[in-house]
Amino acid sequence: MQNLFLILIVSISLIACRQRHRREVKNGAVVVFNIALYPSFHETAEIFVSNGDSLSQIRYLLKSRQTAIKRPDTFYFKTIPLTVSQFERLDSTVIEKIKIKQPHQWTGCCDGMPVEFKLIQNHDTSRLYFRSPGGSDTIGYKITKAAIDNLREIYKDSVIDDYLDDIESYMDASKEGVRFTDNRAINRLRKIEYGIR
Repeated sequence: MQNLFLILIVSISLIACRQRHRREVKNGAVVVFNIALYPSFHETAEIFVSNGDSLSQIRYLLKSRQTAIKRPDTFYFKTIPLTVSQFERLDSTVIEKIKIKQPHQWTGCCDGMPVEFKLIQNHDTSRLYFRSPGGSDTIGYKITKAAIDNLREIYKDSVIDDYLDDIESYMDASKEGVRFTDNRAINRLRKIEYGIR
């Protein structure tokens, strides 16, 4: 009987600790999560996710291509509120993976499509960088693909969807043809932005 009572006390204590930890995580410091996409021949993207006590949102910024005479400027911008389930899905499929300690990663310039993830939580900063996910980099591919799939689900926006198609074409050679489809929402914006006929 004493053993049963002891097991019951320990179980209740563990459940209470787990619930308190969940509340601390949910009600704790603001979480800021950034995704940066740097495709060599397309616009760069900066995605900012912030999750605080009263506000959870995602901001998507596409910057126009930089040339020798033109500095990058805003190409497309959209901010939307995040539901709890949208943030939790992004958290479980991408953000939690960024918290794993990573070895030093080379972050220099290169062709391809470098991807950078940055997480700031409780004054701790975690970074994850992939030089060009895809091919032999299966971990980089899986994490980046999960982020892309989440962004598609969250935004449901034709310009962002087209841009993510372009990004996937850097990661998967079988999707390269999508870039050359002329009548896409992003290509119509590109014609206006860059004066392409």
